[in-house]
Amino acid sequence: MDTFGRLMYETYKSSIEQYECGIPAICDLQDIVSSTAGIVGSLFMGGGYGGCVVGFVEKDHATVAAKRIQTTYQKIRPEVADRAAVFLTQSADGIRFL
Repeated sequence: MDTFGRLMYETYKSSIEQYECGIPAICDLQDIVSSTAGIVGSLFMGGGYGGCVVGFVEKDHATVAAKRIQTTYQKIRPEVADRAAVFLTQSADGIRFL
């Protein structure tokens, strides 16, 4: 989990540093997600020009982390507060071939 999380963060950093992707609103969200307790890794999707941030979170921290991310982002970015949402999902149990 730690390796996957680190690779997620390195992908985000690479997008910012090498490709100059990202807008302040999505970078703020990335910073909030990556600094939230229980988050193992995160990166933005959609080229950083809108889109979303995907966070990889420890199961025991998921509900509290989701609430903290949403309330913190809504305080920092009130102009998008009505559209800002956090969704929790669960991954499948590994890869399967049908």
